[in-house]
Amino acid sequence: MKKRPLAGTVLWLWALTGWGISADPEMIPGSLNKKVACLNDSQFSYALYLPSSYATAKRFPLVICLDPGGNGLTPVELLRGAAEELGYILAGSLDVRNGPPEPTVQALRAMWRDLTSRLAIDAQRLYAAGFSGGARTACALGAILARPMAGVIACGAGLPTGMKAEWLGRAVVFATVGLYDFNYQEMTKLESLLQTSAIVHHIEKFTGPHAWAPQPLMERAMRWLELQAMKTNLIPRDNAWLEDRFAQELLRCQDLEKNLKIPEACLAYRFLVSDFSGLHDVQEGEKKVRELEKTDVWRQYISAEKESSEEENEIRNRLTNAYREFNMSAGNPGQVSRLATAMKLPHLVAAAKKKKETADGIIAQRLLSELRYIAFSDSLDAWQKNDHPRAIALMELVGRTDPDNWRSDFNLATFHVQIGDHKKALKLLDSAIKKGLADPSLITQDNDWSALARNPELINLLKKMKK
Repeated sequence: MKKRPLAGTVLWLWALTGWGISADPEMIPGSLNKKVACLNDSQFSYALYLPSSYATAKRFPLVICLDPGGNGLTPVELLRGAAEELGYILAGSLDVRNGPPEPTVQALRAMWRDLTSRLAIDAQRLYAAGFSGGARTACALGAILARPMAGVIACGAGLPTGMKAEWLGRAVVFATVGLYDFNYQEMTKLESLLQTSAIVHHIEKFTGPHAWAPQPLMERAMRWLELQAMKTNLIPRDNAWLEDRFAQELLRCQDLEKNLKIPEACLAYRFLVSDFSGLHDVQEGEKKVRELEKTDVWRQYISAEKESSEEENEIRNRLTNAYREFNMSAGNPGQVSRLATAMKLPHLVAAAKKKKETADGIIAQRLLSELRYIAFSDSLDAWQKNDHPRAIALMELVGRTDPDNWRSDFNLATFHVQIGDHKKALKLLDSAIKKGLADPSLITQDNDWSALARNPELINLLKKMKK
């Protein structure tokens, strides 16, 4: 009788392995594991989603997800629904982030070794999805792992510096970019580059900033990868699925046209033709493209895009030159105000707020977000190098790009706490609270503020946040 539990365990394990289901407690089909440590190198970890259909009796496609801040769980959650539907494994690195390449390469190779040793992965269907710096790394993943890639989902950025499009090999590319993304012009040029290099691609724009694409668009990207796998005979064609996908994409094109979104409809019909050519009759789509390209609305759109691009580049050059001079000597009294005037930042901020949907407003939002990103990164870099005056000046510039946002005032307050200027720190914290800072834990759980724990003014400010 004492042996029966053991026998039951053996039978349970036999049932799992007999059906080809992983017995690894961290690899449960249909579940999301927010942190899986690499068995042979536990300093590296990743978020993992296995589809319900997962079993070791067959091989499954893998998407390695890369976020510039190491938040690999974010893309895994965005793609989870489509991965379940299509039967893909998702693995989001919790270590890869913007910065020096060596740690990224080390983390990705450790992650790949761990995944291939523990899961049944189809090595012919290795994909990557990335945002911003993560998108650039996704494009280079094949070289990093010394393996051919089947495809890439690139959000908000394209190829890394020095990489040629031809190096993508047979990989297909689904790229996305927000209308207000400071990399918008780069992604527009990427389409021409991929076209010239004969790389199969699809580029979608959405209304939004520099960010991962919205979940519905991310799921469409996954389905597009599946479509291309059928087109290139990586997997057998599923005619019923193809017919359904074509019908849905055609309906999307027709809805855009019906709502008089002619430029968007024309672009959608173009990709309908290129995506489904060889898989479905696309004559209706080809006819629509010819019709819409003859309209005045389409011609005006092309002209406006060209003019907008030229204007954006002209303003960007002015901002870049002014910033370069400022960054070399940042910290001098009154310098931030003089720079803001020279850059015409108040004008750009006003355009971004009041003319948000106009060409001027869109350009202003892209340029302000780009300047904000650069100045913020340089500020943190200066602080780490103990160049405190320069770091503070750069963070003040960040605040000028978005005056109503509390974050720059809070960061400045924290800077001043660390250098012992408590009076200035409390003044800036009060300003941040008035602009919307409402989480007391950002102060109470930060050791930098511990020296002021009993300060009456800080206590009152924390009370104000809790109201």
